Amino acid sequence: MKKLLSLALATTLFAASSPHIHAQSAAERSKALNALFAEMWEDHLQHSPEFASSIGDKRWNDQLSDRSGCCLQ
Repeated sequence: MKKLLSLALATTLFAASSPHIHAQSAAERSKALNALFAEMWEDHLQHSPEFASSIGDKRWNDQLSDRSGCCLQ
């Protein structure tokens, strides 16, 4: 998830500095942003199968979240 957020931030910063970004219509930018949000949502559901199940998404019912090593210091 952190990699995806880092990639999204880097892409946004790169796109903002690119001169062709102003040529895109608001509808195109909105569509791209919605696609990014959808990808982030799917990633969250896949990596949090218990949450996905709690909201009715049964695709990952055969899995558990991997909490190994998350709290070890």
